This record gives sequence, C-alpha cells and structure tokens, in this order.
Amino acid sequence: KAEQREAEEKLEKAKAEQREADKKLEEAAQEKEGNPARFERAKEKMQMARENVNDARENVNTARENVNTARENVDTARENVNTARQNVNTASKVVNIALDATQRAGALGGFGPGGFEGTAEMADVKPAMAPISVQQDWDAAYADGQSVVEQLLEELLRQEDTDSTYSMAFLCQSSGYGKSRAVRELARQLKVVYVCLRKTTDGWPPKTEAPADALLSIRNETHMQRWLRAVVSFREKLNQGEPRPAEFWERQDIVNSGKGASQSWKECMDDQTATVEKGQRTLIVIDEAQHMLDHKLQNKRDSVFHALRRELAPEKAQSVFVLLVSTTSRVSNFWPSEQAASESDRSGGLRNPVITLLGSFDARNRACAADTAVAESGGVASEAQAQPGDIRGYGRPLWMAYKTVEAAVDMGVRKLTLQTGDRDLNIPKLLDDQGLGLLAVAAVRLAVHILPTHSDAQSLVAKHVATLLAVATDRSKVVVAYPPEPILSEAAARVWHWKAPPLCGKRNGPCSTACNLPAVLKILATKIGDCLVSRGERGELVAKIMLLLAADGCERLYGGELFSEPFTLTALLKELARYTATEAISIDIGGTVQLMSFVQLDQIGDRDPQVMLEQMYDRCVGGVMPPNYTGADLMIPFRKLANGAFGALLVQVKNYDGCRGIANDERAAGKLRPSNVFGAVKEPHGRAWRELTCVGLHMELGSSNDGVHEAAVPARTTRVTAGSDQNPPTVIYEGLMLGPELVPAVRAVLSATARLSHFTGSTSCGQLVASSNVSCSLPRLV
Repeated sequence: KAEQREAEEKLEKAKAEQREADKKLEEAAQEKEGNPARFERAKEKMQMARENVNDARENVNTARENVNTARENVDTARENVNTARQNVNTASKVVNIALDATQRAGALGGFGPGGFEGTAEMADVKPAMAPISVQQDWDAAYADGQSVVEQLLEELLRQEDTDSTYSMAFLCQSSGYGKSRAVRELARQLKVVYVCLRKTTDGWPPKTEAPADALLSIRNETHMQRWLRAVVSFREKLNQGEPRPAEFWERQDIVNSGKGASQSWKECMDDQTATVEKGQRTLIVIDEAQHMLDHKLQNKRDSVFHALRRELAPEKAQSVFVLLVSTTSRVSNFWPSEQAASESDRSGGLRNPVITLLGSFDARNRACAADTAVAESGGVASEAQAQPGDIRGYGRPLWMAYKTVEAAVDMGVRKLTLQTGDRDLNIPKLLDDQGLGLLAVAAVRLAVHILPTHSDAQSLVAKHVATLLAVATDRSKVVVAYPPEPILSEAAARVWHWKAPPLCGKRNGPCSTACNLPAVLKILATKIGDCLVSRGERGELVAKIMLLLAADGCERLYGGELFSEPFTLTALLKELARYTATEAISIDIGGTVQLMSFVQLDQIGDRDPQVMLEQMYDRCVGGVMPPNYTGADLMIPFRKLANGAFGALLVQVKNYDGCRGIANDERAAGKLRPSNVFGAVKEPHGRAWRELTCVGLHMELGSSNDGVHEAAVPARTTRVTAGSDQNPPTVIYEGLMLGPELVPAVRAVLSATARLSHFTGSTSCGQLVASSNVSCSLPRLV
C-alpha cells in the first residue's frame, strides 16, 4: 500500500508536469511562426510528460495489483487463523472431555462391537493430569464433614495422650473415600504439615516436590533425623504471625506442588537448629505413603518407612506425630505381623491404629437429604451434592467428582479392572493380573464373601477398590467387602457384557449369549476354591446369576442404556422364563425393579419395610436373606406403580426336583407368604412386614437325590399360581436353563464350592442339574 501511495503521488506529479507542458505547448503554438525552435522544444517536453504520465500509471497499476495480491494473502492468512482457532477450540474441547472422563477411549454410552474372543493389546495410557472436575471438587463444599473429621481428630488426640505406642497412625482405605480431602478438612482445625509423595500426575492433590524429594532421598537414620528437624523448622517458619490453621495450610501452596514454599523448605534443610525432642507436637501427614516402601536405605534391606518408624518409637520421645495416608499399599506393608517383622523393627507388642474413614460412605447422599430438608424449609440447597435418583450419590464421595454418570462409571470400570474403560477391556490381560479384577467384578454383583484370611483380601483393597472394614489386632487378617455402590455395580455389569450389543433388553437372544461371565466365573472358581460359598449356597449362587442375567436383558422403561434404570417386574419374570421351554408369563404385577447386584442382609425387621426396601431399590440391589432364614432365600424390592409403595419379590431356591401338582404348587406358594417369611419379626415393625405386598418366585434347579441321568431330566416348565387371601401370586420355575457357554463355568464354580460330583449340563439344551447329596463341612462366613 505504501508503494501504491508513492506511485500515485508520482502519477499526480507527472500529470501536473503534463498540464504545464501542454500549457507551454499552446503558448509556443501561438508563437510558432516567430519562434519555431521554442515550439519544437515545448512539443518534446509535452511528449516526455505524457510518457512520464503513462509510466506513472503503469506503476500505479502495478502497485494496485500488488495491493490486491497482498489483500488476497491477508484473506488467506485470516482463513488460516480462523481454521487454526477452530482446531484449537476443538482440541481444547477434546482435552477437557478427556481430562473430565480420565482419558476415556471413544464416546461413552455403549459397548464396542465384536465378541469376547478379541485379544488386541490395550495401550497402557495414563492421563496427563487429574480430571478438571476432580480438581474443582477439591474446593467444593465438604459433604458430611463433621462426622468424618471428628472421627479422625478423636483418634489422633487419643494417640497423643499415650506414650506407649509409636508416634504414628495409619489412614488406609481404598480409592475414592476422600482421605486427602479429610486431611484438608482436618487442617482447618489443626496446623498440619502436608507432604504428598504422589509419583503420577493423574491424581489430586499433586506431589509436594521439595519435602517429598528430600524424604525419598533418605539413605540412613541420620538423614531421617535431619528431615524431621527440617519439618519442625518448616512449621515454625510457616507459623510466624500465628496464622489460623486454614491460613497455615494455604501457606504451603499445596495445589501448586508446594512451589510457593519450596524456598522456605530449602532454608529449613540447611538450618538444623530445630529440635524434635518432646514438646509441642508437629502433625505431619504423608499422603501416598506407600512410595516410601519403594526406596531402600543403604543396607538394601529396610525402606525409608522403616527409618521413619524407628525415629518415632516411644523411647525416642519425639515432638512429631505422623499420619500415614495410603490407598494402594497392602496394610501389612505398614503394619506387619510380629512374625513377619524383622528383629530390628519389632513393635514389641505395641499397636498403632488403622483408621478406615468409613464415615464418608454415602456422604454425598446424606448431604443431598439435608439439602432437600433445607430447600423444603425455604432455604438454599447446595449444588455440589447428588440430586434424588442420581446413583453417583451412593457409596464413596469420588463418584460425585465426575460431572456425569457415564464418566463415573467409566472410572469405576478402570478402578475395578485396572484398565482404561469398557471399550478397552482386555480379558487376557485381566487374566494375567492373577484374575483379581474379574474376582472383584464377581464379588460386586454376586455378594461373594471374602474371607479375612484370604490371600487376595488386601490386594482387592489396594488395587480393586474393595472397602477395608477392619484389621485384626494381630495384623494377619483384614475384613473387606464390596458394599452396595450403584456405580461399581454398573461398571461390573459392563464388564460382564463387554462387547455385547449395546442396549439393555435389545440383544439378540438371552443376555448371556455374548458376555464375559464364563471368564468371570472361572476365575471365581479358581480363587475361592471351597472357602467362601458353603453347600447351602450353591443354589443361591446359580439363582443370583440367572436373576442378574434376566435383569440385564430387560428393556428399560424409558429406553435408556444404563443397567441401573428401572424395568417392570413382569419383564423380569418374562426374561427369566426365556431360559425355560415354557408358556408366557400371564401375571401382570404392576411394579418396577432396579436390580444390578445382591448384598448380604444381616437382619430383617430392624427397620420399617418401606424404608429398607426403598434403600435397596435406590441402590439397585437385591438382598440375600440371613442364614437359615425361614421361607425365602432372596428378596428383591419393587415399587408399585399404583401408589409408589414398595413390595418384595421373595425367592426360594431348591436344588432338587419337586413333585408336580396343584397341591405342591400351593404348598410352595404358602411357604412364601409374608406371614410365614416374616413371622418371627417383632414389633414395632413386625406387622408392617407381615402385611407387605409380596410376589413369590419358587425356583427348582432340577437336581435329584438318586443321581442324574440326562434322559430322565423332565421338561423345563414355568407355572403361575394365582394369589389368594392366604398366598401371594407365585411363579414356579422348574429346571431352569442357562446358555451352553455358561454351563462349564457354573459347573466349575459349584464344583469348587461344594465338591459337586453330579453336576452336569447338556450343551444341546443348556440344562443345569445339581446334586444335593454332597456334604460340606466348611462354615459359612456371615
């Protein structure tokens, strides 16, 4: 454009010269006869001026073309910028989605095509950082904080009052229970020096680099003493001006990896004037403490943890108290039994507590109930809690850190199986992991009891999100379980049906025709042997498998794809009848069911039936009745469509063939009467239980006491007895069938649990026949 302006100026100057030359030419023309030489000179000047004008015009035209070309280049550049901005925006959205769902592979909400036999290796990809929603949840309002923090504070104060134990405690629980967040809430009441040893960047809060690196570089007891003195000096430096505990926490700059306080830490490492003798206590919290076990001292035998514990022995009389927080470490690594501890590291019979932080279970749901009460009274409820019907609110607080149910379920799949999601499941790789992931999947849905002495109990807590309930005082046993968490149940159901067609109730054929259940059951058989399921539970185990498969195959009422969404009770009974050569179910119950797993019930009648059944319904669980309970073995809640009240599907399981006939059907229905099943329930809830609306389901698995002969197996049938004043409407199933691909797997489980010698199956019709004349002396774990 500058060149164009310069050319246009020259053009105007040439035009002015031309006008002047034309003027002089006219004057010379008038004097042509008197001065012909002047006329010729003026004519030449005029011609030269015209040539200059033409040249200037050409320059202007060239400059204009250059400007147009430059404009085109600018337009092209702008288009490239806009395209780049669109790509940046798209990439940003993809990154946010990936971070929020913990690097999910592909879109969520369905199962990939294909079959169970796929063996493609899955890339072991770790997310680059914690999901944004998890980081944001770190600053959200703390749900049910008082009960959890008060429990933690009470235990720490109790330990401070005694001189007979090590100056340390252990906060150990599986992932997602809010251990780090509880420490932060504790820091609002106590001044806490926080050290996080996290090695990966996919968790939150991040590693506190300066103190963590110094701790993990320790090689002897002298180094440990120097580190402890530095911690005390660090506390004194941060405590200048006597800040409140919350401000003391903020001065450590935890969310920025402690970078804001790194210089203070370096000065404290150089200043060794602080003392750790008995005096004012300094509370140190070491998060992700299991990493201390990976770093050995110079003797190549003991770890950094052992050096720390020796410095915190009672005879040392230190002024520091350490709270070790760990998720993935086995409890025995920090708290070994006396037999396993080395001679130089025996605790001499001293016991230190293991805090399990169970108070945070269902905390988000309790906060939701409190918010509902506040809203009903005219107040403002919090937006950070679960809304009614949101399955993220049940179980550990982690699930509510994810913005959608799909994102939470995907994380549940990852934590259960140690793989990145239901689209990347690699069953051969799961089997290489000693099958613990598949054992966890079975335990979540089938209410499998894990013995405290079982070799895999601690590993299930460390790697597969089992809940730690208690630790024996001799440190050789841990009590673990999978309490009802709908997110984990949904995740386990997806593992069962990985690479099956995507929609519930829209599969071709029974729900078991394309699933991973055979692999799950084979691992269950090899893991539990004859330790966890007694002879009396054989039929219950098969019945639970069949009921869950039937529930998985039901079409959801609102067309959803989640297993947690409701379906009708009639649909469940019809889907269950798909395994039998039977007439169609003619009974119309008029109720809805939500069923993804089973849970062991410890007692019946301690609560109002409507309260208990609603809790089970919301958590999508059926109940396994207490041992030797009268009349029923399983109980599945349903909500009546007419008035919204709850009823129960009572299930009785028999391993043998019954005698057919109307009289026997009525006898079976009579045993499932509420007055019979709940007859022993005492007031104040006894009458409500005995008047509960119930539907009976009598299941006979087709065993005979005199052995099994395939030719003698009767035809499989389904019958319905109409309800009466005395008996509930009852569905009688005889000789239930499973798909042929499940027969070997179920046979392996039953053989492992009860040494079943007569369990057979016909691959042509898929029948299961169980024998009941087998003894089993192993006690049942309740």
